[in-house]
Amino acid sequence: MTARTGLLTLPAWVPGFVPEGVRPPCRDADPELFFPVGADPGKAARAVCRRCPLKSACAEWAMQTRQAYGIWGGLDPEQLEKRRRYRALQVAT
Repeated sequence: MTARTGLLTLPAWVPGFVPEGVRPPCRDADPELFFPVGADPGKAARAVCRRCPLKSACAEWAMQTRQAYGIWGGLDPEQLEKRRRYRALQVAT
């Protein structure tokens, strides 16, 4: 559920790349949910992501673009970076 454009794989929810008939639940949510501040661990955003059919594509895009803020595909930037490093180690071995 991603589309290749040049060097970047875009998440399927980028305008023009959403599969027909799919409406990501984040589109109807308050964007501030996905950028928690303070002690908020982003539970509300993760709940939205759990029911999203594009969750994997979203997390993949965030890893590729090294998003430093926000919840993407149900993962925070630390979790995304750990996955990216783990994947890089797998490829290297």
